Amino acid sequence: TFGCSFTAGTGSDSFSWAKEMAKLEPIMQVDNYSLGGTSVKWSVSQMRAYTGNYTKVFQITNPYRTTLVDQRIDYAAKRRQVTNNYCDFEDDLNWEMLVFNINCTQTDHAYFTRQEIANVHKVLYAALDLDTDIIEWKMYVDYAVAHADFAYFQLIRDQEQYFDMSGKKLPCVQEYMGINQYKAWVYDNGDHLNAEGSQEVAKWVKSHLTL
Repeated sequence: TFGCSFTAGTGSDSFSWAKEMAKLEPIMQVDNYSLGGTSVKWSVSQMRAYTGNYTKVFQITNPYRTTLVDQRIDYAAKRRQVTNNYCDFEDDLNWEMLVFNINCTQTDHAYFTRQEIANVHKVLYAALDLDTDIIEWKMYVDYAVAHADFAYFQLIRDQEQYFDMSGKKLPCVQEYMGINQYKAWVYDNGDHLNAEGSQEVAKWVKSHLTL
């Protein structure tokens, strides 16, 4: 599985549909390569790095995100086996990366001060061409759709953005659940789903796979 915090989970409870998938199917090995705050470009890089004969599920995150990574990071060393059939990245990997979007940025990092992070964000987004960036986002989404077994959006707004650019309507969690039910399962201001909502996403994703 590839994506951002909608797949990785967030908060102390770390609700993750990928983790719920592993519980739902004990004989299935679920390798979660998602990470909170990351861009679709970074998710594509993970999918390209971990090639092999396995089923690939790609959760498409929203545009205008930038993920900067120290090339010395050993991703393999950052993997952890959480249960017998589920693994993901260690929590501290986030502190060795810079994850940005237009409106906010992270505040802590292993090597940089908050002011240095803020300065990088200011420079990046002062120079960002929104029209060009959204085209680049679409290109990475197109790649994900072509190479994943199942690619989907979490939010309708992103689904509609891609549809307006491509004419293709991809599956969407929020559309599947319905706005009211989705809101009932959201537990924070970032549209992240609680345990019950994550369990439903796991069932929904599984229904789209041929295993």
